[in-house]
Amino acid sequence: MDNQHYYLWAKAHCPYCSEAQTILLQKARSHTVYVMDNDLEDLEKIKEKYNHFTVPIVVSRENDEDTFIGGCSELKKWLNDGEEK
Repeated sequence: MDNQHYYLWAKAHCPYCSEAQTILLQKARSHTVYVMDNDLEDLEKIKEKYNHFTVPIVVSRENDEDTFIGGCSELKKWLNDGEEK
């Protein structure tokens, strides 16, 4: 798990985005948050890439391999069910 990192694409005033970031902080998970309020064109590209059209968009990267997790609810399930690697 030492080399696992989470990426979170979010909007500044989104409660689910804030909750997802709080969860990662509470669980001491290495992560990067991209606040996309001023970059909606790139946010649309990320949404298309992962076929996920709400924020947050959460991706886990381990050993240079990305795993799409989903949004806040899926992140909670991923972490709480021990699905993470």
